[in-house]
Amino acid sequence: GRAAELCVRTLLERGADANTRSSRKGWKPLMAAAKTGESRVAELLLNAGADVEARYPNGKTPLYCAAEWGHVKAVEVLLAHGARPDVAADRLMTDHTAATSRGVLPAEVAARNGHKACADILFEANAAARRGRG
Repeated sequence: GRAAELCVRTLLERGADANTRSSRKGWKPLMAAAKTGESRVAELLLNAGADVEARYPNGKTPLYCAAEWGHVKAVEVLLAHGARPDVAADRLMTDHTAATSRGVLPAEVAARNGHKACADILFEANAAARRGRG
């Protein structure tokens, strides 16, 4: 919320590193903002140079986490800053996905968790990414 945004803004203005990792879990601030749906905090961090494709120790990206929890605004902010919707959470493979050598995409986890708005945005972004490559 507003308090988190003010706190992050103040820290960044005083020279905090937007890409610092917590020593306990290895998370970066953008990962926490994505998981909790703090889209304005995510925007601040990205504008301060946060790595949009940073990975959790378990292989999840910020975009994957925002999709997993159904945070539409956070998904939109991350995509606007270049997050790749076609990057899978490679360490989260089930036996089936391991057999195809492909992890779970953010759009897939959003759909599985019933977050239709996120899934729709991500499936479209994924299709656009494929068109751009082809």
